[in-house]
Amino acid sequence: MQFEYADYVVRRTPANYHVEYDGFHYSVPHGLYKQLVTIRATATTIEILNDNRERVALHQRRQIGSRYITNLSHMPSNHRHQHESNQFDGAKYRMWAKNIGVQTYVAIDLLLSAQIAEEQAYRSCMGILQSSKRYGNERLEVACAKAIAMNSCSYTTIITLMEREFNFSYSAENRCAFKLLVPVDVGNSLYRYLCVGRPQINSYHVFVHHRAPYCI
Repeated sequence: MQFEYADYVVRRTPANYHVEYDGFHYSVPHGLYKQLVTIRATATTIEILNDNRERVALHQRRQIGSRYITNLSHMPSNHRHQHESNQFDGAKYRMWAKNIGVQTYVAIDLLLSAQIAEEQAYRSCMGILQSSKRYGNERLEVACAKAIAMNSCSYTTIITLMEREFNFSYSAENRCAFKLLVPVDVGNSLYRYLCVGRPQINSYHVFVHHRAPYCI
């Protein structure tokens, strides 16, 4: 019978639900926060026991590499969702952008390609693509087209373009088109007025007021 040496150490579970042993941090179920647990460490495994001497976690012992070893089932739901969102890679960001439109795809591709390591752009890509839920795909496409023309495909440029400006175009039945560069709230008000609120009249004229309500 071969004897396996084990070292026992008691730790109190911190807020990040990872207990430390020999410079590495091993996860336990987040519900054990502030509770005492016992670490049983062998040459190959880290076993963690609760105060009833029941096993609550089992990890391979780490000697090199990342200092944090995490079992996803130990995470609270909000941390798990964040972790899953972080699993996006360049291919997934490009596919998401492609589903929005050509301009968004080009902008995201340029943003990713500009980095020495693509991972450095992941957070910006997530922010840009998530903004389509607030502003809509069409406005994101317009902003990306402008950012490409400016040679400035960054998170700051694209979000600023969507927040500050609204490039509004409208074609009347006489095929006479006009474009206005106006603030977002004015553009949205004008769009809603033309599509929903305007009375049924024969005139193509629209009067834009300098303060709300903008359309009269």
